[in-house]
Amino acid sequence: MKIKLKRIKHMDNEYANLKERILSDYEKKGKINVSDEEIDKVSEDVIWKDKCINIDVDMDYVNEIAKSEMPNNQKNAAYAMLFQNIFNNEELNLPTNLVYDRYLWTYLNLTIFKKAIYIIYFEKDVQTCKGKNETLKKDKVERYYFNECDPSKLDRTGFRFNWYMGEILDAKNHEERCKTAFEFIDSVKAIGERTLSNNYNILNAYVDAIIKNNKNSKFKDKELRKVIPAHINCCAAVLMYDAYEYDELVDIIANEQMAVIQSS
Repeated sequence: MKIKLKRIKHMDNEYANLKERILSDYEKKGKINVSDEEIDKVSEDVIWKDKCINIDVDMDYVNEIAKSEMPNNQKNAAYAMLFQNIFNNEELNLPTNLVYDRYLWTYLNLTIFKKAIYIIYFEKDVQTCKGKNETLKKDKVERYYFNECDPSKLDRTGFRFNWYMGEILDAKNHEERCKTAFEFIDSVKAIGERTLSNNYNILNAYVDAIIKNNKNSKFKDKELRKVIPAHINCCAAVLMYDAYEYDELVDIIANEQMAVIQSS
């Protein structure tokens, strides 16, 4: 399915009113009630090299992932690989800063990905709240659909985050690395949020080191998933990790990870 790439005109009053209606409907009914036509009215074309951009999206596969029995971390990894193939292929090869635009993702989230996002991130919440007669919280809708929230959470949430992680990990060429990163996502996020965030080599080496350490379950430990990245961050600053060849870097990080695990 060919989709013309658009972005939300987020300063538009009509968009602000539409957003408030969507949030209100979710709180009352537990549904994301908006049509593609309504979103198109508050959107503008994304232009690259003086041309509109058309992306090719297999919608059957998008929804197949969402409806599958896989745990959410595996679904997120599958989307990371899919999104990289959509935006970073030989035909398009779009620059990262263009695709990183959160209002581009708001457009996609509220149109072609609306159903999949609801199934993965909201369906259980709605069922649980109805069962307990609790009020649905609209802040999650703001994060996952509108890409609007506390800045500390903005880059760690939803499909935009999945795409960005896929870019960093070169997911389409490194499937195991991608799946491992999302399996141990709290530890991997902790590396990405530190001063190493712009050093893709170190983040990739961190994930490959997890694989080298046989995906030790301690990486998911409530405390160690914070302590291990903090330790690696300190080592990187002191030992100048940038100076090492990649394979050597993976070995060094794997050894440091295991040293923390064994001392715990």
